[in-house]
Amino acid sequence: MGRTQVPGTQVKDSTINTVDLVDKAVTLQKMADVASGSVFYRKTSGIGSPEVQDLNTLRNDLYAELLLTAKQTAQITNSSNTTPTDITGLYFDLVSGRRYVFKFFVTFKSTAAGTGVGFVFSAPAMTAANWKVSITQGNAGTDQTFENSATSLTTVLVSASVAAANTDYMAIIEGFCEPSANGSLQLRCRSEVNGPQITIKNSGVGYLIDAG
Repeated sequence: MGRTQVPGTQVKDSTINTVDLVDKAVTLQKMADVASGSVFYRKTSGIGSPEVQDLNTLRNDLYAELLLTAKQTAQITNSSNTTPTDITGLYFDLVSGRRYVFKFFVTFKSTAAGTGVGFVFSAPAMTAANWKVSITQGNAGTDQTFENSATSLTTVLVSASVAAANTDYMAIIEGFCEPSANGSLQLRCRSEVNGPQITIKNSGVGYLIDAG
């Protein structure tokens, strides 16, 4: 049997109604040209034709599955050394049996130089957890950072002071965990001392990595 070349225009406008192809007869050279850095996967819901995506789209789709972000949505104040307050927006929903890495950055201030800030979580039951805080409590150029860690997310980690009252400072809260039940990991805060008020400025952010 001789070889017959079929123009692409006839294929596109359905001039040829039926073509029987043997297995592995179509090569990549027969496909339409694509831009460099292209990948093929379908984003449109349902079954249909393959779609061409660029690498930025692929990267964003993969990160959407593995990396979640959180943004604080309201300024928070607390003047109790026993009752913490949720930091609105800084939470993630966890799935039992998955292992996660989390990190939060917040800006805080205290009305009294002798009063620090405490952080804690509300969270589902855990198979394992380990976390720490790094809280500014000294002047620049000194041993200015308070650090402490815990293996329970419901243990409050509290700094002892700030360098100056009513001044913005940074705190970093980070760790990893594996929940044994579904639930939300919610960052909370409280004052070190009952009475003086701490404020968590509405600028906090966080991220969660799902390690599988």
